[in-house]
Amino acid sequence: MAKTPKLYTRLTRSPLNFGTYKSLWLAEDHLMQVDSSGYTESYQRFQFSDIQGFFVMSSSRRAYWNLIWILWAVIAGIPVLSSVVDAEMPGVSLVFLFIATVFLIWNNALGPSCRVYLVTKVQTLHLGALARRRKANRVLGRIQPLIESAQRSLTMPVAKAVEAATTAVEAPVPEQTTPAPEAPPTVS
Repeated sequence: MAKTPKLYTRLTRSPLNFGTYKSLWLAEDHLMQVDSSGYTESYQRFQFSDIQGFFVMSSSRRAYWNLIWILWAVIAGIPVLSSVVDAEMPGVSLVFLFIATVFLIWNNALGPSCRVYLVTKVQTLHLGALARRRKANRVLGRIQPLIESAQRSLTMPVAKAVEAATTAVEAPVPEQTTPAPEAPPTVS
């Protein structure tokens, strides 16, 4: 049995957003966002010819996560310091300090966070699957040529019509000459 070709290519995997997952999928002529809660899924398709643009804006997500991991590290670091001062071996608190430090480094290694909005003629939609600037630039760089080629084929007939209209206006109009009236016959 022959394999069927893949219709969709996954562009992103989403971080967990309070029990929901968002992912972007690429097809030949459209982009699809999937929202999944584990029990239900909803799909939104965006034809490349309908996409008018993207807004990529900075967000505070990275700073919020840094604050959480720093607070966790401070709370875990206090018992570690008191154990070291008392010349005791820190146990569980050292593990928590290590975990907080690893997640803090990992959060910063992912790079700056952002919010990406897709704009069509009828809506502006937040693409929750694109939360980091590096990933957003990579995904948008991949789909930009596809969008441009889909929209180029739409504008070609219009461009040809405009070109034909401008050449018709620029073409010299032949002057219409009226024949000179004939002189009446003379009698001699």
